Amino acid sequence: MAPPRTEIRALLWLLPLLAVASWLAWEIARPSAKGGITVSIPQDQESAISRQQPPPAVPSDDVSPRDVAPTEEPASSAPQLFSFDPNTVEFHDLMRLGFTRGEALGIVKYRERGKVFQIPEDFAACYQVSEAMYVRLRPYIIIGERFRLKPFAQQEPTAPRQNPPPAKGETSERNFQPAAGEWEGGRLTGSPARALVELNSADSAALVSVSGIGALTAGRIIAYRTRLGGFASPLQLAEIRGMTEQNYERILNQIFVDTLAIQKIAINFAPANVLAAHPYIRPEALRKLLKQRQLKGGWRTAEELIEDDIFTARELSRLRPYLIFN
Repeated sequence: MAPPRTEIRALLWLLPLLAVASWLAWEIARPSAKGGITVSIPQDQESAISRQQPPPAVPSDDVSPRDVAPTEEPASSAPQLFSFDPNTVEFHDLMRLGFTRGEALGIVKYRERGKVFQIPEDFAACYQVSEAMYVRLRPYIIIGERFRLKPFAQQEPTAPRQNPPPAKGETSERNFQPAAGEWEGGRLTGSPARALVELNSADSAALVSVSGIGALTAGRIIAYRTRLGGFASPLQLAEIRGMTEQNYERILNQIFVDTLAIQKIAINFAPANVLAAHPYIRPEALRKLLKQRQLKGGWRTAEELIEDDIFTARELSRLRPYLIFN
């Protein structure tokens, strides 16, 4: 028996409704593309998770930059200038002065090998100290009393010896003073023959016996002779402080020099204080000399000092009589 027509018509209406309901149910149950599936977490587990994971850092105006740990080592600050003794300055203070870590370490090791800085130029002899760095730091270098180079003792002029009165009929050479008008053109005329005074061996009394040299000038001559290591030429008397042109011309005719009495300087081995004491060695030349000597060990000829740009030809011509290259 066939089903009634009304039942068939109802079934045809019900099928589309069921399809629509199924589609709506599927759309509601599908995960959202934006929010995803929301999962409910118990409150106690949520608290545990929040304790394990720190909250993200949020910038705040109330937080000081010093309270935040740096993620990398900060860049070195600008060099600072302050007075220091290169014999005792600490490693970190050297870096504050502008030296790199390696340079500061090299200076410390240089001292540990027993090196002592007696004069500022000794500090310039270090490999780690460039010429520009030394020029910048030179006004701030202070050598302590313990390491400082002790200046040589200036020889005080001694009082001239009193000669016994000359015997009857004799002339005293030491007490001889030429009369006015006996000097013409820088030469002594119309006077008795006199023995010349050797400049490198004469004591104060012998120097005072020379016309034109008083006690003060004699002391200055002896002090300068000590610094030089001896006179190589009578013309060097013109370098004496307080020497007048008139006295200089008078003295030249009464003296001579023995160059064998000159004290030589072993340029390859002489310590810095000996080199610094010589009046013909400038501080700049001394710094170059000490550095070059450490690099190459020494020189064989004086011309090599010119080639290494340590002395000029004129400076070396004055200094050559005092140098030996053993």
